[in-house]
Amino acid sequence: MTNRRSGLHWVRVVCFVMVTLPNCTRCCPAGFGSCNCSWAWEDCPANGGCDSCGGSSGSAETPGAFGFEAGSQSMSAAATTDDDRGGTLAFVNADSKTFLVVSLGSQNEVRTYRLEANALDDDPLTVRPAGLFPFDGDKPGRVVADGRGHAIVALRDIGAIVTIDPLLATATAPRAVCRDPNALAARGDVTRVACGSGELVSMRDGTELARVHLDGELGEVATSGDGVIAAAGTKLFAVDPDGGVTQRDSSGIVGALRASDGDVRAAFDGDIGTLAADGFHPRAHAAASVTDLFVHGDATAFVADDEAWLRASADADAIPVAEGLVARAVALADVGGEVTRRVLVLRTVKPSMLVFFTVPGIPSAAAIEPLE
Repeated sequence: MTNRRSGLHWVRVVCFVMVTLPNCTRCCPAGFGSCNCSWAWEDCPANGGCDSCGGSSGSAETPGAFGFEAGSQSMSAAATTDDDRGGTLAFVNADSKTFLVVSLGSQNEVRTYRLEANALDDDPLTVRPAGLFPFDGDKPGRVVADGRGHAIVALRDIGAIVTIDPLLATATAPRAVCRDPNALAARGDVTRVACGSGELVSMRDGTELARVHLDGELGEVATSGDGVIAAAGTKLFAVDPDGGVTQRDSSGIVGALRASDGDVRAAFDGDIGTLAADGFHPRAHAAASVTDLFVHGDATAFVADDEAWLRASADADAIPVAEGLVARAVALADVGGEVTRRVLVLRTVKPSMLVFFTVPGIPSAAAIEPLE
C-alpha cells in the first residue's frame, strides 16, 4: 500500500474491486430460458431455471462455487475446501507500533502488515506489508498475540508452534507440541495449545510446562483467570492451575472461545455471550453458527454463515460488514499514529483479500490488500 491515500490510489482500489469481484453472486431467471446476475441480498422470482451466472467477464462460474438462498449467504465451496481455520488474524502491538499477522494455511505462509492511523478522514489508514514467512507444507493455522509483541502460530501438519516477531521480521524454529494443534491462547509468556488428540499443552518459550489429557477433539481454548477453558464439540473443560479438570456440557456446539478483559466470551451455535462459573450469559444472537469471534473492549466482530458482522458497542445492533463476500476471519484493534482509530479487518475467501474498515458506526473501507 502507498504511504498516503491519494485520489489516484482510490481509483486503483476501485479498479481492483471491479476486476476481482464478480458482478453478481446469485442467478435469477429472467424468462425464456435466460438468467440475470443479481446480488446475494436480492430475492429471485419464484420460477426456477438458473444454475450459475457469469462474473464480470461474462464467463460461467463453476456451479456450486457460491450458493445463496432467501437472500442469505451459504457455505461456499472455497470455504469448505480451504485448509485454513477460523481465527487466522491477530493484531500485535510492538514498540508502540501495530501489526496485523495473517496465517494462510492454504498458501503455507504467514504475512505481517504494519498499520498506522492518519488524521484525515478521507485518508484514515496506512497499511504496509512488513514480512513474509513461508512454511512449506506445514499448514499454518490459528494465530494469537501473546501480549509481549509476538505472534504465536500453530503449524498443523507438523504438530508444532512457532513464534513470530513482526517488528524484527523474525521467526523461531518450530517447537513440537502435539498432533493437530487446533487452537491457541496466550497470556504473557505462557501459551496454551488445544489439540485434536485431546491434549491441552502449556508452553513457555518453547518449553513444555504441563500436559493434560481431556476427552474429545479439542477445537477451542481460552484463559480464564489463572485457569484455562477448552472445548470439544458440546463439551467444556475447566482446568485449574493445579491441573484439576471440571467437565460439563454446553448449550450447543462451541463455535469460539475468546478471553477479553478477564472474561471469557463464547459462541454456542448462534448465541454469543459471556461464559462464567454460573453458566452462559447470552448478549447477542447471530442467527447462524459462529465460526470466528473477536472481542475488543465493548466491540464484537464475528463471522456467521460466512458473513462478517460488527457490534460496535455492548448496546448496539450487529450490522453486516461486507455483504456478498465470503468471510474467513475478523479482528479488531485500536491503531495509533497521528490519531487513534478503531480498525476492523476482514479476510475474505473469494477473492482472497484483506479489507480494512474504520469504526465505530457503519464501517467505511480504508484499505484493501490482495492475498493472491
